[in-house]
Amino acid sequence: MLKLQFTDNRQSSFWIVDEEFGIGREIKNQLVIKDDQVQLFHAKIKQKNHRVFIEPVDGALVLINGLRVTEQTEVMLGDLIGIDQVELTLIDPTRQAKGAAALGTKSKPTLKAVSDVKWQIKAMTGPLVGKLMNVDGMKRIGRDPASEIVVSGGHVSRRHAELLLRDEQLWIRDLGSSNGTYVNGKKTHEQPLFLGDEVKVDAVVFRVVQGLSPKSAPAVEAENLDKTQFHPALKIPPAATAGRPRPITPPPVVVVAPEPIAAAPVDAPMPAAIESPVVSSAKPPKSSPKESSGLRISPLILLAMMCVLLMLTALIFMVG
Repeated sequence: MLKLQFTDNRQSSFWIVDEEFGIGREIKNQLVIKDDQVQLFHAKIKQKNHRVFIEPVDGALVLINGLRVTEQTEVMLGDLIGIDQVELTLIDPTRQAKGAAALGTKSKPTLKAVSDVKWQIKAMTGPLVGKLMNVDGMKRIGRDPASEIVVSGGHVSRRHAELLLRDEQLWIRDLGSSNGTYVNGKKTHEQPLFLGDEVKVDAVVFRVVQGLSPKSAPAVEAENLDKTQFHPALKIPPAATAGRPRPITPPPVVVVAPEPIAAAPVDAPMPAAIESPVVSSAKPPKSSPKESSGLRISPLILLAMMCVLLMLTALIFMVG
């Protein structure tokens, strides 16, 4: 046996026994709702083969999951029924009891209340003002009667935008509307939504009243920042000024002073060769030519030769 349960527990749950009964503020109805917004005879409930249907009376405001119905419409288990501002849910306690027994827990009927819904939006302006709508899949917004959320207005496209879930995250996507879709006052094509965000379609504003907050979103930037590595900057000399070439500094020349040569005895043999003391970084050192067996080079002559060689080396670098 099915029953209607008030989401705010303002009244006791109502068991659906009769095949047809009325809902309204008048005491003649089987389900009397004590609320000034409810019409005297607001809606009719019909039950056929364990299927439940609801029908508005005289154009009264009746909604199913946030969408207005104007004719007899079937109500499924778990659907949120809006009798103007009053909300009820169709539940099956026997099915819930069987599910609880299968899990080995105490059989206690539970209701999928509004707080259990992951994402929920609320109409803040327009004809749907104050209406709560659960978003558990894709919901299209537009003037098309086939849309899940029908918004009337001269600047609303037939297929204006859509709400959808991606990996449990709510997104809004514009469907090429003529006047665009806005999130928090900024025009957007497609972006994720978080708790408190406002979506504007023409003059109708929807606010996300239940869902993830921006702080609970994954901090991708922070994780990447922790992995950033810093390297020291390279010191690059400044470029030479155009038309003024950079002067070329010749490499330093190391000159080693020759050690004094002791006078050798007459009978002692002359040294085989004397190496040049000049060391240049530009060219490999060269050995001085061998002396004749019968001659000795004076230290003054050797010093003069080194000076000439040094001048030649400097001249070569300057010319080059």
